[in-house]
Amino acid sequence: MFSALADRTTARPKRTLLFVVLFVVIAGVVGGPVAGSLQTDGGFAATSSGSARAEAQIEAATGRQATTGVVALLRSPERADAVRAQLAAQSGIATSVRRRRSAATAAPPTCSRRSTRTPTRTR
Repeated sequence: MFSALADRTTARPKRTLLFVVLFVVIAGVVGGPVAGSLQTDGGFAATSSGSARAEAQIEAATGRQATTGVVALLRSPERADAVRAQLAAQSGIATSVRRRRSAATAAPPTCSRRSTRTPTRTR
């Protein structure tokens, strides 16, 4: 089946090219208006969902974007002040907040260093 198709396309390359160009033009004419019909507001979340409504209320109340724009994860807290100063100097960064945790409320680390032990398989 594919060998017959290959034989026909290589036997008459100009006719094949004409059919391909004709197909692309027809596909553009038929499919072109579809792009204008797509709705882009809301992103991945429906605008009527509870989370989208809560985000809109937070933005209306605070006057700022409700989602986090930049998160800097540091290995050592000594560089936090320098990183905060660099972020504050950037345009588009509204505020820079240092999050302090007490030992009692500190969450466990979300990632850890690699283990030196090799995993073992049990049967």
